[in-house]
Amino acid sequence: MQQAHRAGNLKQSNKSHKSRHRSKRGIAAAVKGKVNVKEFVRRNRHVLKKEERRHQALQIRKNKREESMNKKRALGGTRFPPFLVCVVPLNRQLDVNSALAILKSCSEGAVATESPNGILHIALPNFKQRFSFISPEVDNDFSLLDALKVADTALFISSALDEPVDEWGEKVLALAMAQGMPTPVVVAMDIEGVHPKKRTTEKQNVQKLISKWLPEEKVMQLDKNSDGLNLFRRIGNQKRNVIHHREKRPYMLAEEVEYVPESDGKGTLKVSGYLRGMPLNVNGLVHITGLGDFQMSRIDGLEDPHPLTLGKETGKSDTMEAEVIKVSVLQKADPAKQESLVSENVPDLMDAEQTWPTNQEIEQANIEKVPKGWSDYQAAWIVESDAEDNSEYESGSDAEDDEQFMSLMESEVGPTDEKYDDTVDAFEEHEVLKKLAAAREDQLYPDEVDTPQYGFYITIHIKDVRQDLWQAFHASNGTAPLSLFGLLPHEQKMSVMNVALKRTGVSDEPIRSKDRLVFQVGYRRFIVNPIFSQHTNGSKHKLKSQDTVLLNLYKRIYPKWNYENCIVTDRDGKEGKDVAMD
Repeated sequence: MQQAHRAGNLKQSNKSHKSRHRSKRGIAAAVKGKVNVKEFVRRNRHVLKKEERRHQALQIRKNKREESMNKKRALGGTRFPPFLVCVVPLNRQLDVNSALAILKSCSEGAVATESPNGILHIALPNFKQRFSFISPEVDNDFSLLDALKVADTALFISSALDEPVDEWGEKVLALAMAQGMPTPVVVAMDIEGVHPKKRTTEKQNVQKLISKWLPEEKVMQLDKNSDGLNLFRRIGNQKRNVIHHREKRPYMLAEEVEYVPESDGKGTLKVSGYLRGMPLNVNGLVHITGLGDFQMSRIDGLEDPHPLTLGKETGKSDTMEAEVIKVSVLQKADPAKQESLVSENVPDLMDAEQTWPTNQEIEQANIEKVPKGWSDYQAAWIVESDAEDNSEYESGSDAEDDEQFMSLMESEVGPTDEKYDDTVDAFEEHEVLKKLAAAREDQLYPDEVDTPQYGFYITIHIKDVRQDLWQAFHASNGTAPLSLFGLLPHEQKMSVMNVALKRTGVSDEPIRSKDRLVFQVGYRRFIVNPIFSQHTNGSKHKLKSQDTVLLNLYKRIYPKWNYENCIVTDRDGKEGKDVAMD
């Protein structure tokens, strides 16, 4: 009888043919009538046709455009702070009040109010936007810089009758560009006072002068009410420049400032205004330009004193002015979580020294953990690791297990209906239900907390402000705007850095080494005595008594720098010593 051949264990197994696509016969042989469950349950994906893909892209583009337009239209509205405009004249003799008078009366429904610090607020119900105008003092460089660092728009005003840009105007433009230019808008006044045949020529002359500093800006006219409406429309709809040192921090321009002295020579400084930028944490630190770093005690939320009224009533009545402003406490500082004001590291000279242990430390080191009921003879035979294991075992006693068991049994069974009133306190149960409901609401809506957000009108209570320091600051900066910035973690620390500076070309006046200079960097302003040295690529630098074109500065500074915006002047604020970061 013939037997079929059976392959042994050493039979050669060839590799299968590498092919991406199998034939129908191969698929049928592999499946043999079976259907994969995943493939059967999964829904077939609809393949879009060319016209459908085009329609989908059109819808996505339309939604993004609508979202962008809604965000732009909401700026300056009821839930957002008003547009902050810094009005700067380009001629020392030009009065900006005439321009503000045109802006007040350009619209019939415009509502104009003024804050105690002199900030003009104009609400336009037709545009559904609000605008705030601040006019810094002329010939005060620090006042101008403090106003520009928090402003959304810089409104430069020139005149066609006088010199459009004089020496003061050139200095203003140089300082604004060195610190960080907000969104600029340039207007020319008094064009209507020029002969009609020369108006176009005068406007072109102003445009040529402005193009040297701002080549992309087009000069607007401001003489009539229609010009004022065009200016409001331009400010409200234009794209704003990004200033990086304030995009990551909360900041605020003070609308009201009040100092409350205390008995220990210190006091509380209350600063009210619209919060801009990022949310503010009460446990962090704030920096007041020219005053220093401080801690906060609490943050209060107030009603908007300059609301945007969209109805028929365009102004506040006399009865509303007599009402008491509602104040709600948003946050209170926690001393355990509050940032420290320590800025310098005080080294401990004995930190690295090896000292002899004290008697208490020796006694604690000699204490041995012995199980309960063991004698000294038994404890002598226990290894240290075994003793730790036994102590861990005895930590959980039988009584604790019994208590846990009894608590489980009681919680599972629960009280009966007859004993419910005797064992359960109705008031305590109601309070527990309230806590559970609040915890549930916090879990469902974690973002809805009373945290000072962008656009809130708040009052910040700054604690431990020295009276002599505040009196000196207020005496020297009485009319200057007060700006406040929130600090990032560890930003109050001091450091030592080498910084390369170069001149802007405004002046060639020499600066001696160790001269007292005022540095304006981002939101900070501080005084240092820098040491100039030769700028080289090596690790060693030659000391120089005076700077020429490039200088290397070695001093103690804050590590959080805005490397694009630095202004250096002398102690008296004289011009001619402005430099920029390289």
